[in-house]
Amino acid sequence: MDSFFFLNSEGDNVGLSEGLKMQKRYYLGPLEVEINRLDRVVGPEQHMEYVENEDWWNYNINQICERIEGGWDMPPLIAENRNGIFSIRDGNHRLGALEKLKKEKYFVIIWDNNSLENMLKALSNESEEVS
Repeated sequence: MDSFFFLNSEGDNVGLSEGLKMQKRYYLGPLEVEINRLDRVVGPEQHMEYVENEDWWNYNINQICERIEGGWDMPPLIAENRNGIFSIRDGNHRLGALEKLKKEKYFVIIWDNNSLENMLKALSNESEEVS
């Protein structure tokens, strides 16, 4: 599934879709990335960039878990490379569900505003950490 199509339909993130088109960006993916390398920015935790009501968060996560367990062909997450940290900009609820289901990896489209090399370096650092 085309990720920009998803953002403009079921994903309901038209702002991100339009914002990504406003300047030249570099993309990789979808790549299968270790879940523990992804930085969720939405959730009930107080340190989150976007704090969400815990009941609403849990409701959404449970709904997504059911869809995943039912065989949903879930689109890739979308992350921005921020100095080697893959900040999830679309798919925080899906990532929360993957975490709850104890999945180890998932597909991610990563973008960087400066260069392809920045992303390759960050991914290379991931490989070194796993070894």
